Amino acid sequence: MSKTGGLTACGYRFGSCQRKKFKGYSLYDYFELSEFSLTNRHGDFLFTDYWFEYLCRQQLLAGYSKEQYEKAMRSYFQENPWLWELTNEELYEKIKDRRGLFFQERRSRREIEEMLHKEKVRILTEKSLPGYGKRMEDGGDGTCGIDQRRILKQLLGEKKVVVIAVCDLRWIHRAVRRAKKLQDSGKKVYLLLKEKSDSAVFTAEEFKKMDCFKDVPERPQLLLCEDGGYGLRFDRIRIPKDLSEAIADCQVLLLGFGEDVLLSVHDLSVPSVICSQAESVYAKSILNTYDGNAVSTVYVPEEFNIFPYVPVIEAPEITYAQYAQLAKEYGTAVYQMEPSALRKQQPEYFINLFSDRPGQDAGYYPCSGLSVRVETDPPAGMTEGEWENMEWSFGGGMMLIERSQCIFSRDPLEAFRQEGWLTPLSVQAQESSVHDETQRHPRTMIGLCGGGRLFILVFSGRSRFMRGVTYREACTLAMQYIPDIQYMISVDGGASSFLGIAGNDTFMELSYPVCNIENGTGTVRRVNSIFIV
Repeated sequence: MSKTGGLTACGYRFGSCQRKKFKGYSLYDYFELSEFSLTNRHGDFLFTDYWFEYLCRQQLLAGYSKEQYEKAMRSYFQENPWLWELTNEELYEKIKDRRGLFFQERRSRREIEEMLHKEKVRILTEKSLPGYGKRMEDGGDGTCGIDQRRILKQLLGEKKVVVIAVCDLRWIHRAVRRAKKLQDSGKKVYLLLKEKSDSAVFTAEEFKKMDCFKDVPERPQLLLCEDGGYGLRFDRIRIPKDLSEAIADCQVLLLGFGEDVLLSVHDLSVPSVICSQAESVYAKSILNTYDGNAVSTVYVPEEFNIFPYVPVIEAPEITYAQYAQLAKEYGTAVYQMEPSALRKQQPEYFINLFSDRPGQDAGYYPCSGLSVRVETDPPAGMTEGEWENMEWSFGGGMMLIERSQCIFSRDPLEAFRQEGWLTPLSVQAQESSVHDETQRHPRTMIGLCGGGRLFILVFSGRSRFMRGVTYREACTLAMQYIPDIQYMISVDGGASSFLGIAGNDTFMELSYPVCNIENGTGTVRRVNSIFIV
């Protein structure tokens, strides 16, 4: 197999998730990467810069107003709606540049950026983050999440040259330990770093100050990424002649550390293995995990790109977790197959299963030996004695069907008004307007039919294939499929809706959860309210 001597393959384009291709399936726009998070809910912008807030708390930004800063950011997005069409990495840079302009209007931009960078290095060296992210655990690679160390071991046995890529300072000590070990085993090692950056927390300049390689005969040779933004632009790396020849001879493995590298690796000319946690919703989506503490070791074949299969706000076609399970059983040839073909041949791998196995507890709490006691006061108009004799009762959202009569057979607005759903405070708290019959969303319904039998209905939604239902449609379908229906109420829907079945210490999802600011579509979010039958 012959190759050119560069790290990028045909079709490479920098950037991970691009929201504009999937616009319309999410209830609101949400962005989260590194120190920034931004939500646009029908023009209501909520912006957070965790590092700015940290510097303010440390009284390092005297004279700066958090309110003025966030107002400037909101105005920036309101005046430039095209920003939501950028990739995550491009949007990150736009936000960072606008932050710099805010500083520059009042003080030296360079002074502020240097202060910010200094604090990042100091804090991250202590392995903790101010207000965002997870504490970095110091365990072995891949002990919690996706574990493809077997493939890593195989590739290290085949390749003579290893390029170690790292930007995040929390991972540098692990990357250095690996580099030393590989050098001791006779591998040629390159260290891929940012040449300079005001957003990356580890650059060639920091590396040159480190003395961790003083006990080895030769420090790893540096590869420098000329782009100073988030992640690694593999098309802006100067490749020396000897590495170019090794790439052409298929002798190179890329070994990456950290989420920023994980989100950068796609369409490369060399195979890669990335060790990372998943802090952002985008990383959680491609790894199919909720747990940001889980450390995964993920194999990425050459000329491979996972992002077209994981649009985040729709159900993913396939994720790294499913590829890893299939590869363990059938070998790495599965990466060459279309996800549709894999789904058809091995459908069982595309059902989310959660059990007590390592890395399979995303979003669920252990409940072995669980006992629950619930005590409630009697409702108005009922005595203590009557309440004590009550066998069971239930409540939730609006009553949609009562005594076999649907609220849409009369004036539904009057029913909503009587239950208090149209008061100003109630309307303000609603994720979607209850009285707008045009809105389709995921819904969860609970009710009773003839003989006191219980039923549960869960409608998936907010995706290309499942748009959800209106309340009127939910009632129509319920009465169609449950002819002897007597009562039905709506309980929490939207991103809280999911249905599953438990047995043999395993939980299996039967519906597809939708995206939220905590999770991508297809990965359940943590909820503290659950109905168990």
